[in-house]
Amino acid sequence: LNVKHVQKMARKRSPQKRAAFIRRISQYPANYLVLVDEVSKDDRTYARLWGRAPRGQRVEVQSPFVRKRRLSMLAAMALDQGIIASMVVEGSFNHDLFVKFLCEDLVCSYLFTPLPRC
Repeated sequence: LNVKHVQKMARKRSPQKRAAFIRRISQYPANYLVLVDEVSKDDRTYARLWGRAPRGQRVEVQSPFVRKRRLSMLAAMALDQGIIASMVVEGSFNHDLFVKFLCEDLVCSYLFTPLPRC
């Protein structure tokens, strides 16, 4: 057996619900979809989780244990337009900031963007 990194999976994961979602979403053309994702960065996010060392020796690396400043970013992307809206905050996103992003950044960018001609 090889040593491998543990992959986390949701306990409530349901293949039936995933299949139903794929059937429902596949009725829309890909260019109708807008995907939103969040990423964050602090002083600890670069730390290695794996390393190599001679047998019987530990893998040690010095890295900061204390979080200083965290930056988080939300971005929305459309297939035919690329990144259409983004927002960066210090700290983490909460419900109110997410709704603000949707209402003020994402929706406004769509309202003032000319629609493509068919």
